[in-house]
Amino acid sequence: LGKTEAQVTELLTGAGLRIDAITGNIAPSQDAVGQAYRVNPTGSVAENTLIAVYFYAEIPSPPAPSAMVVTPAAGPYAPADEITLSWPAYAQCPSGFPVTNYILEIVGGTLIDEADATLGPNKNSVGVTLGDPGTLQASYVVSCSDINTPKSQTVSVTITDPDAGSDEDSDGGGEGGGGA
Repeated sequence: LGKTEAQVTELLTGAGLRIDAITGNIAPSQDAVGQAYRVNPTGSVAENTLIAVYFYAEIPSPPAPSAMVVTPAAGPYAPADEITLSWPAYAQCPSGFPVTNYILEIVGGTLIDEADATLGPNKNSVGVTLGDPGTLQASYVVSCSDINTPKSQTVSVTITDPDAGSDEDSDGGGEGGGGA
């Protein structure tokens, strides 16, 4: 038990036995992947007996979580405006690896009432104060015990300066043309 398939094969063949290597349960941790956890039969057996040895399977990779939702859903958004980012509770962690936290990545804004961007498993929304004109970008990963999901799609919010006016129409051009 606790040995790799190569190590178990060497032990059993050295003792005149045959191995039936079986990929079994999902490993309880990354360091247990590929290790033997059950053997049948055990005890004294005749030479050339086939021994079933169960090895821990790879831990499946959880899929990326859904993108965040922005409230209010429509802008315009200005610097220092407050928005809420929310996401659905994640329910796709591998068996035995519960959600332990949500790790946010926010660029162009500041979290409201949160010490850092790692939030507990029961938290599904956060307030954000928008930063300078430009773009707020937000995404997150879900931590399933010691396994992280891929990053969610990034949600973007355009932050515009309300004082920037719309003088952009003054291109100085008139209707050109010239004619004979």
